[in-house]
Amino acid sequence: MAEPLSVERIVDEAIALVDDEGASALSMRRLAARLGTSTMATYHHVPDKGALVEAIAERIMRDLADPEPDVP
Repeated sequence: MAEPLSVERIVDEAIALVDDEGASALSMRRLAARLGTSTMATYHHVPDKGALVEAIAERIMRDLADPEPDVP
């Protein structure tokens, strides 16, 4: 059974998509396909692509500000 859809999972997969295919490949349709769900299902968690890009940026900034404890 697949992991339930959540903002966290959507952002994780969006970052993976950008890493794999580049920022120009990011679309809600392509992201939904990678998640194995419908495009409309993603909109229940992220209102639009702009909000998704903002969530990606926030995640990256958070991860930069709070690195893993074992990272020198």
